[in-house]
Amino acid sequence: MKKQGEQLSSLMSEKLNNMTPRKRLEYLKAGYIKAMNDYAKLSSNNIHWTVLSTLHEMTFEAMLPSFTAMLIEILQFAQKSDLNDIEWLAPFILKGISGLLHEKSFIELSEEKQMKLIIDFLCRMLQIPKEIFI
Repeated sequence: MKKQGEQLSSLMSEKLNNMTPRKRLEYLKAGYIKAMNDYAKLSSNNIHWTVLSTLHEMTFEAMLPSFTAMLIEILQFAQKSDLNDIEWLAPFILKGISGLLHEKSFIELSEEKQMKLIIDFLCRMLQIPKEIFI
């Protein structure tokens, strides 16, 4: 799981000219959902919840550096210069997105509705315009 988090982190960190903030967010969501599905497969083999929780935390920690970099890029794109609290803000937002992705009512929504809610959440937290994600 840690390796999976590192692979997703590496993918998110790539500086591709055509990777918009929305595309990066879509990669994050897809990778996180893949990790959740992998956890579900593991838990069907009767692995203790504490082990699964530790694996989840390792994946989270592996993703956090690239997620933080992604937030910095988004804030710079939005012409926000105050990045002083990013070390606290990034894990808070990533855990918030994780909470959404684990919520049963959220999972039942369409892909587009899920992205809209994640973007709304990010824009409110970062105080940036939604147009950045168009």
